[in-house]
Amino acid sequence: MGSVVRGHPSQCRLKGEAKTPQPTYTHVGCIRLKEGNAVRIEDALPSEVPLAVCLNGEHAMDVRMSPGQAKELVLGHLICEGFIEGPGDFRTFTCGTGWAKATFRMTHRRAASNMSTRARPRGRRDASALKGLKVVRSKVRVRPGQVQAAVERVAASDVHRLTGGVHTCGIFQVPEKGGPPLTISLCDDIGRHNAFDKAVGRAAIQGCDLSGCLVATTGRANSDMVAKCCRAGIPVLASRGATTTLAVKLARTVGVTLIGFAREDRMNIYSHGGRVILDRH
Repeated sequence: MGSVVRGHPSQCRLKGEAKTPQPTYTHVGCIRLKEGNAVRIEDALPSEVPLAVCLNGEHAMDVRMSPGQAKELVLGHLICEGFIEGPGDFRTFTCGTGWAKATFRMTHRRAASNMSTRARPRGRRDASALKGLKVVRSKVRVRPGQVQAAVERVAASDVHRLTGGVHTCGIFQVPEKGGPPLTISLCDDIGRHNAFDKAVGRAAIQGCDLSGCLVATTGRANSDMVAKCCRAGIPVLASRGATTTLAVKLARTVGVTLIGFAREDRMNIYSHGGRVILDRH
């Protein structure tokens, strides 16, 4: 499976670790009831904005998202849905309040007739959208400590902890000789699929080969997330939360190492556990 940029992961153009962009959130007054007492407080809520996306001249989808990183979202979406191989296929991008337009060169992996979701909400698709996935082939191997560190990094997102209303997704480079994973991109969004697409788009803009990376998410790892990994060429998906039966079945088929409930000193490895280096005593 082709990944974002062919080459070695160390070729990512980074200046230290990527910093999390600050999404917009607003403090809203409310009455909090606790132990029978009513207290007026200012609660931090994540902002939600609509985005109508036009792809190659057609209205393709309507997105509800956290403000910012529209380009990363659209680029990552095109990569994760298999429409393009990487930034080299991305031609033009413009956006304004509530809209974004992009043109790109369609790759052979998806027929042009399937490009438009006809303005359906994202996440609604039939089973045919998961067909034709190629097996992810990567020699990368990860240690449990590296997986835990990546998951802890996304869970520690300030906005995620402050609002409790966003998902955080991160792309991490796995050092060949061990050591902590390097943060390539880290993105928050009210939608876990949005956060995933933003993280992939940001990594693509930096020129990263995702075949040597793992992706960590605070959200549930369902079959759509596994399919996104497959199309982007990411070999390892780790979630702080649960997964689903279809996600496990798909991961075993397409060569993605799927890890769930990665918290503290435990995790469940559901597929392709050979990529996880286990210390045996």
